[in-house]
Amino acid sequence: MPILRNVRHERFAREVAKGKSAAAAYGLAGYECTAHKARGHGHRLRTREDIAARIDELSAKGLAHIAEPEPTAKRLRKRKPKVRTLPKFMHQRPGQPTRYEPAFCPRARRLALLGLTDTEIADLFGICPDTLYEWRRRHPEFSDSVDAGKAEADAAVAVSLYERATGAKVPAVKIFMPAGADALFTPPMSRSCAQCRRRKGLALQPPA
Repeated sequence: MPILRNVRHERFAREVAKGKSAAAAYGLAGYECTAHKARGHGHRLRTREDIAARIDELSAKGLAHIAEPEPTAKRLRKRKPKVRTLPKFMHQRPGQPTRYEPAFCPRARRLALLGLTDTEIADLFGICPDTLYEWRRRHPEFSDSVDAGKAEADAAVAVSLYERATGAKVPAVKIFMPAGADALFTPPMSRSCAQCRRRKGLALQPPA
């Protein structure tokens, strides 16, 4: 009978033929498990038809007179964990190329000046908010443009609210509206407050 194709099975049969117990031969064959499990697994291998026939053959001939060379057990290679040296967003990932262009910076600043949130800016660019955040992480100049526009718009609104609240003095101008002319509409103070609160992510509350 030729040697068994499975290297561990052949090693198990040889150890049993030498007089080892099934549990001990199971461990010497390269299997790793607890002692009580090794007894059950060793008995299962010992009673297999092909392994049992190989054990009987080895026991009858004697290991010293066996012409077949003893196979060497293969070593199991342990995979080393990959070390991530760069942030996740800096790794090149397969897929569609990015749509970002440096020309987006002035446009993003103008949109932020209008008081739009990140979600609304992403909608106008035709992307999802996560992609906008990814652009801001990868491209500092784009993030600076958005932040500059937000800061400038918020500062202008805050100054206007402060002057109105403290009673700023402005020269009086009397305007005569001819027939058919368009009237200049000034948004109420509550709307300006709502813009600032929406930008900062605060809940909108009705004015007292």
